[in-house]
Amino acid sequence: MNSLADAWKDEEVFKEQYELNLYELDNYPEHWHIFIKIVSSLKPEPQSILDVGCGAGIFFELCRRHLPHIKYTGVDYAEAAIKLASEKWNHSEFYVKDYRDLATEDAEKYDLLHAGAMLDVRPNGDEALEHLVSLGFKHLLLGRVKITAKDSYYEEYTAYDKIRTVAYYHNSETFMHTCKTAGYKIYEVGSTILLEKE
Repeated sequence: MNSLADAWKDEEVFKEQYELNLYELDNYPEHWHIFIKIVSSLKPEPQSILDVGCGAGIFFELCRRHLPHIKYTGVDYAEAAIKLASEKWNHSEFYVKDYRDLATEDAEKYDLLHAGAMLDVRPNGDEALEHLVSLGFKHLLLGRVKITAKDSYYEEYTAYDKIRTVAYYHNSETFMHTCKTAGYKIYEVGSTILLEKE
């Protein structure tokens, strides 16, 4: 891949992600439990979810099992991810779409925006956060968020022994300011953050 921003477009990575997710279905990682608990506790209950950076599509299966009333739509900038997710989960609501192409119209169509790990693997995590909170979703659920007292930065690493990607760390003050300026209350559960419009 020609840049860190495009790192997550490798077909083999999503095959490995899918296999790992299948294994995890027998023993949920903590952030899956947190996702289910938070979404099921929201009032009024969300009827629709837009999962941005959906990857191999595991959150569709979590919604099907635990939140069956929710209409799930998954989007990812990687064609390989969407092709695999559509085939493996036999679900027609997976689409190729970059988070930067999301607009306020999307916030009007969905009750909840979920970004499971997208902010974590973007080299421009602060800019990505700014865009997501500018759209006006009533609820945003952000997974795998790393917060630091230092200036925002990222560390490079190799994922699945295949691609160079990043772990992004948001400066705590910048993160809080961005969310509060956009009109959100902030609730933190481990590395998962719920943003709720005031």
